[in-house]
Amino acid sequence: RSLLPGIVAGVTSDLPPFGSAVIIETRLSDVPDELGRVIGLTPQQSIYHLYAHMGNVPWVDVGQIVTVCHLLGKVGNSGTIAPHLHLETRYGPPGEQLTAMGCCSTEFPPEIQNEYFYWATGGTFQHFDPMRLIEALQIQALDE
Repeated sequence: RSLLPGIVAGVTSDLPPFGSAVIIETRLSDVPDELGRVIGLTPQQSIYHLYAHMGNVPWVDVGQIVTVCHLLGKVGNSGTIAPHLHLETRYGPPGEQLTAMGCCSTEFPPEIQNEYFYWATGGTFQHFDPMRLIEALQIQALDE
């Protein structure tokens, strides 16, 4: 299920290293002001969540709008050994789409490998601690 509302920015089906995965973009305009302030989101950034290693082809499509707790797919082990949710949280520029992230194999053409490296090591998408988001959501819930 999606942590925040947003738009589907990427969907992959059984590509290493993430297996079947979904990326959701949440823009600053889609989060309460206080939440955006607490996590340090600026108008030039969006939050991107990667949900990876699903046990099925994701149940959403690129460009689709999702709400909080929107069902994205099932936990699984595509691209890995044991079932689990691989969750990444990153800041990145608004409006990006990442629809073919595969690497770790020369069987993939360069454009698919390049998209993975753009996400993982290119410097455009910056990791942030997901606990900052969870703590901010808890504070917001207590205030309401």
